[in-house]
Amino acid sequence: MRRIGAAAAKCGRSPNEVRLVAVGKTHPPETIQAAIDAGAVIIGENYIQEARAKFDALIHASVQWHFIGHLQSNKAKYAVRMFDLIHTVDSVKLAAEIDRCAAKAGKVQAILIQVNISAEASKSGVATSEEYEGKKQEWSAILQGELNKAKQYYESALEIYKKLPPADVDRFLIGLGQHLGRDAAALESRFQGRGMGTHVRDINRAFFK
Repeated sequence: MRRIGAAAAKCGRSPNEVRLVAVGKTHPPETIQAAIDAGAVIIGENYIQEARAKFDALIHASVQWHFIGHLQSNKAKYAVRMFDLIHTVDSVKLAAEIDRCAAKAGKVQAILIQVNISAEASKSGVATSEEYEGKKQEWSAILQGELNKAKQYYESALEIYKKLPPADVDRFLIGLGQHLGRDAAALESRFQGRGMGTHVRDINRAFFK
């Protein structure tokens, strides 16, 4: 963590903006629990089948779970059940299946879109040239749907925040910030100021301008 802090300071960033993902690939639940005890708050997994046993064994651990491996569409329902963030969405088909599974589970699923910037056939990811341009409207529809659901999520979080006793506010903001990938202080500023609905509209303009 000292090295992360030093690197962040060198490029003018806050260390709080950087998240360390502890990868649990091939390691048993006991080893992951030891990492959590040592301070790990995000666990990354590459394989759905391997992750299922670990997730069930550590279901009460206060950590985020990130999927960082290649995800097949037929495994999307398991990914949605377990993971807070899916890093490797590499096709419109997969994004649509994740969206369908998330809607069925009543969940807003956070994803990262994997882009094949080198255009190498051997690598996965959405293309960046004409193929991507042809799919932009499909991606926009999916992202717009997620943003609409996100607005409801943020507004629900705002209502919870308003009702919390002062002693619980910091813990709530830290947990929410980890889930959303945002700094707790920034979230508190939004809650106390113009509200999360405006924030979602700002995101919407950035995506679809």
